[in-house]
Amino acid sequence: MTSPTTDLRAELEADFGRARERLVEARRRQQVKDTPRHRAAVADCRAGIDMVLDLYLTVVAAPAELPAAPAAPPRSSGPVATAALRPACGAAPGAA
Repeated sequence: MTSPTTDLRAELEADFGRARERLVEARRRQQVKDTPRHRAAVADCRAGIDMVLDLYLTVVAAPAELPAAPAAPPRSSGPVATAALRPACGAAPGAA
C-alpha cells in the first residue's frame, strides 16, 4: 500500500510534467509569433509551474528532507551568535 505522501508526490510530479508541456507549447507559439497574448500565455504557464513547485516543496519535499531535531537544546546563545554574524551580512565580498 502506498502512503498519502507518495500518492501526493506522484500527483504533483505529474502536474509538474503537464505544466512543463504547456510551457513548451506556449513558448513554441511565442517563437512563431511574438504577441502580447502569447507572452501572457508563457507568463501564465510559468506561474503555474511556480505554484506546483512551491506546493511540492512545502508539502512533499520539506518534511521528508528536514534534518531530525537535536535531542538536546543548543548550547550557544542565539542572540550572541546572531550578533557575531551580523557584521558580515550584506558586506561587500572581502570586506569581512
